[in-house]
Amino acid sequence: MVSKVVADARVVFHLAALTSYQLSVSRPLLMNDVNVTGTVNLLSSAQESGVERVVFASSAAVYGEHDDLPIGEDADTSPISFYGASKLAGEKFCRAFQRTYGLQTVCLRYFNVYGLRQRISGEAAVIPGFLRRIRQGKPLEIHGTGRQVRDFVHVRDVVDATLLAAEKRQPGDVVNVGTGKTTSIGTLANQLLALTGRPSLRKVHLSARQGDIFRSCADPSRAKAMLGFHARISLDDGLRSMIASQKAWMRE
Repeated sequence: MVSKVVADARVVFHLAALTSYQLSVSRPLLMNDVNVTGTVNLLSSAQESGVERVVFASSAAVYGEHDDLPIGEDADTSPISFYGASKLAGEKFCRAFQRTYGLQTVCLRYFNVYGLRQRISGEAAVIPGFLRRIRQGKPLEIHGTGRQVRDFVHVRDVVDATLLAAEKRQPGDVVNVGTGKTTSIGTLANQLLALTGRPSLRKVHLSARQGDIFRSCADPSRAKAMLGFHARISLDDGLRSMIASQKAWMRE
């Protein structure tokens, strides 16, 4: 089936993956089968079909915990989640296929991607999760202290970077896709409550999730130098666009 899909393609964008944290904890073998074995299957089909380049959607989760921010592509990779481990394995298979067969690959390490129609069950789904709680009039649930920091990058910027990687980037490398700016989860919660006009909603703190990274932020300099990419959409503008798309529930 995969061979038929990629048969006439010059470039393949590989964004398919299991991203659910809960599922990765309860079924790590399934995470491996889909994210790692699935990637190997796609690379094999691409190589056999004469595809020129594969752009692989990796993740900032490959880095694990780092005290020094922002994180550059040459930083140590020590994932602390099954999802991060599966993405790092996918990167290594990409490199191996390039070295062995000459299949061009580029691995993009997406940071916390957000935007319209984002699934609540995904790896970086804190924003749609908060918005659902706001719509329901329920307290916002924050895992841990809320001082965790993230680099939130809008999906439209991610699409731009991904398309650029199909043409401009030298194959065989990894590139961060982020903004280089940090926002704490607590600050994000307050920002959403203010933007939705629900400042009276409470915030409740739950136990920190095992495998959650505390500090994450991209060094975007390689993406700028090699792809000509820099994120254009601010977090405030991105959040406003998500809220505006849900005007109906704002009137409930």
